[in-house]
Amino acid sequence: VAGNYTVTVRDDLGCSFTFPVTVTMSNNLTFTPQVDPTICEGNSTQLNLVSNATVYSWTPSAGLSSTSIANPVANPVITTEYIVTATLDLCNIIDTVIVNVNPAPVPDAGPPGFICYGQSYQLQGSGGVQYSWTPSTYLDNPSLPNAISNAARTIMYTLSILGDANGCPSLTTDTVTVDVTPP
Repeated sequence: VAGNYTVTVRDDLGCSFTFPVTVTMSNNLTFTPQVDPTICEGNSTQLNLVSNATVYSWTPSAGLSSTSIANPVANPVITTEYIVTATLDLCNIIDTVIVNVNPAPVPDAGPPGFICYGQSYQLQGSGGVQYSWTPSTYLDNPSLPNAISNAARTIMYTLSILGDANGCPSLTTDTVTVDVTPP
């Protein structure tokens, strides 16, 4: 505890030396609070506590690359609040950062199509704002959710969402078959 003390040192021969000591406690631990990041499901972000601390302890450990460094990589599946305790000598601070996770969009390729040879079928994709149909064979525009297929044979299309309203891509795909009756 901070204060004035008298210290006596005695050796094994019985000799002693007494001197005054002033103990001061100063908190020179510094840190800059973190900004709460937002990521898309499946992505990661690097947390970064700017501090002169020498010891770090993060909780919970789920989704973190390390719990004992100032700048772990966070890859949570859902929005998660992380708490870090930073320590310098006897002083410590606690900071909280919330990693907001936007869920990945789920593509819906729509119902299957049944057409006769020479007809067209309008795909009915949904789930995002940026789309990609593969293969692009027979499609007027593989970037549209409602692309038109002029398939000459039965074909299966796979839909991926390149981005939703938050800019997040899908982690899965969906398929639809356009069944073409031959001439």
